Amino acid sequence: MTRERTERRRSGQLGRPNREAPAIVTTRPESPSDQAAIREIHEQAFARVDEADLVEALGTEGLARLSLVAVRGGEVLGHVLFSEITLDADGARRPCLALAPLAVHPEHQRRGLGARLVMDGLARVRAGEPRLVFVLGDPGYYEKFGFSAPDAASFEARYAGPAFQVWRPAAASDLPRRGVLRYSAPFGKF
Repeated sequence: MTRERTERRRSGQLGRPNREAPAIVTTRPESPSDQAAIREIHEQAFARVDEADLVEALGTEGLARLSLVAVRGGEVLGHVLFSEITLDADGARRPCLALAPLAVHPEHQRRGLGARLVMDGLARVRAGEPRLVFVLGDPGYYEKFGFSAPDAASFEARYAGPAFQVWRPAAASDLPRRGVLRYSAPFGKF
């Protein structure tokens, strides 16, 4: 069997020459028309409304700095939000980002969409003003993107613990390595 035929068999396309190829998934900044889909994705992914409410509150308070969606054929499949938090370090208050929440609709999970959203988001952060990014999540998942729980241990935060991690842009060696992190009010219910 040829390589092409093997690939067609694996993808379910063997014997279906007229079948349309699946649409490509892209990521892009959120648009106002995505808000209902974003809410639904968070409610479905977390089986509760808290994360969806957090996304809305951060947007309403003007704290959302980067909001990306994963889209295929016009359908929003996933969402990640990077919002403003602050770090008191070295006698100054510095802006940082919180990666939270990240969600992919349950029907589309385990296909790399969450990873793609995180990687694209971090690439955009890297291209802009250097900032530390903090996340509260599974270290086994987030360390593959460069997040570090041991590095985050030197920061004081209400969410300190093994799931608390920091990402530092490679070119930003001058960013603080310790300080007191202050999350915005909408995170208060967590």
